[in-house]
Amino acid sequence: MITVKFNLERALAGEKVLTRAGQEVVHLSYIDIEDYQDPRVFAIVKHGDKYEKIFCYDDGYYYTHKNPSHNDLQMIPKGEAIYANLYKDAEGIIYIHGDYFDSFAEAADSVDTKRIFIKTISI
Repeated sequence: MITVKFNLERALAGEKVLTRAGQEVVHLSYIDIEDYQDPRVFAIVKHGDKYEKIFCYDDGYYYTHKNPSHNDLQMIPKGEAIYANLYKDAEGIIYIHGDYFDSFAEAADSVDTKRIFIKTISI
């Protein structure tokens, strides 16, 4: 299984970052101010072709709740195929839930049957 935990240093160096839902991060900023307690990472996330939205992050997590969210930041390893499972929430929003995998079979075997599964994809 490939770990693609968010890494601020690599992200600021220009490596590709997506949200857990697979949306492209088109710009990432970090506030480096001593004693600043609020989330320090801000990302402009592309939503479809029409607009972009700014999200706040703490260590890659959407805001500071540290619970998995489809808005969490994920690093995408260069040159490697990875697989993930797509689901749909009650509001119809499609998102990636759980881990990323290095094979289609691993991802397909890990489908969460308690959620509305869409399909396994390659990223």
